[in-house]
Parts: sequence; structure tokens; C-alpha cells
Amino acid sequence: MSKRLLALLSVLTIILAGCAGLPRAGEPQVVEKSEQYAGGVVLDPQGPAKDASAEDIVSGFMRASSAGFSDDFVVARQYLTPEAAATWNPTTQVRIYPDSQNQSVTQTRSGAYRVTVGAGGILDTAGRYTASAPDAVLTMEFSLLRDVDGQWRIAVLDDGVTMPESLFQSLFAEAPIYFLSADQTTFVPDLRWYPRADMQTALAQGIIDGPSSWLSSSVRTILPADTTLGTPTVKVDGSTAIVDLRAQHANLSESELTLLYAQFTKTYSSMPNISDIDLRLNGSVVKIPSKIDLQSYPYSAYKLLALLNGNPVTVGEDKVTPLMDAAVTQGLQLTDLAVGYTETPSWIAAIGNEGTTIYHIEIATETVATIYSGTQLVPPSVDSDAYVWTSEESGTGELVAISTSNFDVRKLSAPWLEGATIRHIAISREGARIALLVERDDSVQLLLAGIQRERDGTPIAIGDPVRYGQRLTDISDIAWVSDARLVAIGKSVSSPEGGLFSVPLGAPIASMSTVDGMVHLTAGRGDESIILETTKSELFTYDAGAWRLISTGVTAPTYPG
Repeated sequence: MSKRLLALLSVLTIILAGCAGLPRAGEPQVVEKSEQYAGGVVLDPQGPAKDASAEDIVSGFMRASSAGFSDDFVVARQYLTPEAAATWNPTTQVRIYPDSQNQSVTQTRSGAYRVTVGAGGILDTAGRYTASAPDAVLTMEFSLLRDVDGQWRIAVLDDGVTMPESLFQSLFAEAPIYFLSADQTTFVPDLRWYPRADMQTALAQGIIDGPSSWLSSSVRTILPADTTLGTPTVKVDGSTAIVDLRAQHANLSESELTLLYAQFTKTYSSMPNISDIDLRLNGSVVKIPSKIDLQSYPYSAYKLLALLNGNPVTVGEDKVTPLMDAAVTQGLQLTDLAVGYTETPSWIAAIGNEGTTIYHIEIATETVATIYSGTQLVPPSVDSDAYVWTSEESGTGELVAISTSNFDVRKLSAPWLEGATIRHIAISREGARIALLVERDDSVQLLLAGIQRERDGTPIAIGDPVRYGQRLTDISDIAWVSDARLVAIGKSVSSPEGGLFSVPLGAPIASMSTVDGMVHLTAGRGDESIILETTKSELFTYDAGAWRLISTGVTAPTYPG
């Protein structure tokens, strides 16, 4: 049969708050108030019409199931046979497609109905969002039969639901679940998406369930493995969330309870209507002698560094100041810098000698030490424990971390890098994650992996990676701007000539305003910290939504990290 395009507005009935819906035909009806979500979106799923065609049943089910979070999928199940209604699980997966895409319904040779639409992303049952590749397509198949009354009903279907991105953004909200770093001094976010209507319960359950597998070896979980919620839902009394936990093996120390309370407080900070946590364990209120507030993005104000004719300088408004005498770095052929997290840098790391050598340069004494040599190295990144990270560009299956206290070299196995080309690495501010740009088979991927450390900060292992930024077709540089977001110079289907992109770790990417000829970037905290370098050796800063020139003639702009 011919294709039928389902317009985006047919996915849900959207009625502006305060307006009433009018029946199109039939006897006058009592119209009950439909459930309203953020942004004035009202969901009013309709059941199957009498004598509806098989295709109309499929289309109606797609509309009702996408709106099913408003009625616990009661209406959507009316489109199914009793057997299918009893087994269909709509919450295992949310399939998301861009608003610009329209669903197409066709019939297969077997008589089943197939719905296809360009993919945007997938949300799993734990609330983890994975973006789809630009050319990915969502495909859902439905087999129907007639019931005893001769009405078409769906007998076979996939679990999960499908909806456009605008509806997804209305029904779900992004919320980071925070876990402790290995040294228990900072929090590490694990971004999730939960239904707005059940957010307060989902946040507590997210902490109980623990971090995503790729992050699990890099963070610490205080709650015992047998912890459950003592009540079906987390109640909110005024602006206080009442979280009742139950665990048989809950022998937590006072310091652990303090950290646990801080974890719940930090996680619930994403809910503006909640300002306090009433935390209970096995029915007893958790008493905290003093509250602590741990950061998730330990970054302060730092000087901007760069290279001027191969010599390290600080960059100010229309002014550059050498960090040392040019003779110190003469002949080193420095091309990139990395600097630690101190207000006034006492040392810098740099790559030079045609990309084969990592140098450690003491600023006060103007002394240079070679701390690592290789064939063709990746520009260095420095973590919060003062380790300098690099690797061979041609992936050898390992990453290198060099201590700046004693120049001890640690080689950490990462077999998933074998055979790849590594373009860039960037350690997160708290030091629990590493971001890498990896090229393999003419495809560039942004990969994140966990860094396992001893309590003293010594890196001991690299976990398996997870991919982000799948909508980008190419990426040449990245930098951290928040605890759960990077910025990237790259290309996409809609920006084939290149652009600047915001890349959240578990949310859709967004394009940003750009500067012509971007080749390199660095960033600190937030978008207004972004510094862009162009092919003309110009540096631009993001200021009040526009790019402003701050320096010329310098290269390799560098903030700590």
C-alpha cells in the first residue's frame, strides 16, 4: 500500500492551557480536565474509534502510547488485544525522533504494519539517553487481528514508546545523579532523564540503583547493595523531600551518613521546588552533625595561557606577558600547553620536538625537564591530582599518566584504543573521567571512560568507554565547560562546513554561534569562558552572546585541564 505521512501534530493533542477542546461529532459529552505538563502541554489520549481501519489503529496507538505517561497507558492498551495489553511494557525504552521528521506507515508482505521515522535518540529504562547516528532510523512493526466484535486490535508489538523530541522534553526532565569521587572530595554526575510527574521518586531510585556501568569503577557508592525505598513514592512536604530508605546491612559511620546526606541534597538540587531533604534510614531520621557541600565542578578563576612564537605567555585584554625568558624554550618547538589547577601557575606541561616529547617547565626557576618521549604524542591534559596525560596518536592500547611530583610514568591499559588514531584527550575537572576524540575507519567518535584511582589520586585503571555526540559527523577539538557538558569544534549534517557545538553527556547536542576559521578551543566554567583560536592566530572570547577579539599573534590558548 502507499506510504502515509503522520504529521507531527498527530502524535499528541496539544491544547494551550486555558483553552477547551470541542468534540468533532456525536452527542454532547462531559469533558474532563486533561493532565497538564510543563509548558502548558495538555495530553488527552483518545481510544480506538468503532470500525477503525487497521492502519488507523496503528496510528491511534502511536498517538495514545506517546501520551501514555499522562494516564499510565490505560488508553494505549485499548488498542491492543488482551494478551498484548497484559505483556506490553511501555517503560523499557523511549524512542525519540526530531520534530522535523514525520512518521511513515507502510504494510509489509506479511500483512504487518511498519512505522518508520528518522531517529533522534533512545532513552533506556534507567533514564540514560543515547543519541542516534545522523542516518539512523526508528522502525516499529505491528501485527493486528480482529477481536470477537470484528474490531482491529494490535496483537504483536515491541516494548517501549515512540515520541517526538518536543513531547519528550515536555514529559521528561534531565537530572544528574551525583556519586562520590574516589577520594570523597567531589561529586561526579551521571546524567539521567526522568518523567516530570515522578521526578522526586526517580531521583532517589537512581541513587539506590547506582552509577552507569562505564562510571562504576571511578566513583564510590555509600549505600549498601540491598538498599530499597521504604515507601512506593517519595513524598514532598512543602519544600522538603521525605526519602525513606531500607537496608539490612546499613552500618554507616557518621562521616558516611554526612556524605550520603550531601549526595541526596546535591542530586535533589535539580528540583527547584525542593530545598531540603528529610533522609530516613530503616525508619530513623538521619541526623547530620554538620552539613557539607562538595563541588561537582572544582574550577575557579585562572589565567589564560598561550604560545607566542613558541614561548609560553599569559593573555589579558590586548596584552600578552611572557612567563619566562624566551631562551628557556628556544629550540623546543612547543605546539601545545597544559597547566595545573593553581591560581598562579608554578609549572606547565608542553608538547614539542615535533610532537615527540612532553616537557615539564618550572616557571620560577626556568628549568625544563623531559618527562615523556614517544613517536607522535597527543597534546597533554592535566588532572586535578597534577598528573599529565598523553598517549601515542596511533592507538597502542594504553594511556600514559605522568606524576609531576616525581615524574613517575604510569601506563594504563585501554585495549579499545588499539588500531585507532587519537586526536585529543581531556580529563574532567574532578579527575574521574577522560574524554577522547578517537578516529577509526574514517569515523571520529567522542568517547568517555572512567578513571579508577587510589584514595591518594593515583590513577590505576581505565574503564570501558561510552560514546557521546553521535549526531556529529566530525570533531576536531573539545573542552569541558561544566560537570556534564563539553563544547566541540565539529561538523554535523546541518553544519557540514563546521561549527561549535554544546555536547551534554546524555542529552541532545545544540549548535552555538561560531567564528570563521576555528581550529582550537579551551574553556573554563560556562559558555562565557570559551576561547576560540582561528587560522589567523586570533583569540576570541564568548561575551554576552557574541564573539569578541581579545588577542592576535598567539596560538594554543590554554586553561587548566
